[in-house]
Amino acid sequence: MQKINRKKLLSNLLRYVLLLIGGAISVMPMIYMISTSLKPNGALYEFPPKFFPELNETTFENYMYIFSQEKFYINFINSAVVSILTVLIAAFISTALAFCLARFRFPGRNFLFGLVIGTMIIPGTTLIITQYQLRHFSN
Repeated sequence: MQKINRKKLLSNLLRYVLLLIGGAISVMPMIYMISTSLKPNGALYEFPPKFFPELNETTFENYMYIFSQEKFYINFINSAVVSILTVLIAAFISTALAFCLARFRFPGRNFLFGLVIGTMIIPGTTLIITQYQLRHFSN
């Protein structure tokens, strides 16, 4: 009994360590982006690079520049409106489709379910190059 608990404890410990490492790897680009935004512009090209700026080198100049731009607020509101409407419309359509797939039996139901699951497997970032080429070379 004690051996099983020890194995389970080691298994859980390994799982949590791997999750912490994965979480740290996922969060590091965001932390680096924020720390880079607090550096003066010339500090971006220094070698060896510093992950965090020193306290006396920290500047909010980049934020002041962005917030002083006229179009920032318009672009921010446009982005917020588009993202909120996209989430609401996608949630409504997804809920209706999920209800139909769960409640009703109709021909092609399994194919439609497989199609929905299949499109969820493909990450959206795989389409970035195609979207870029369509927008860039179509003009």
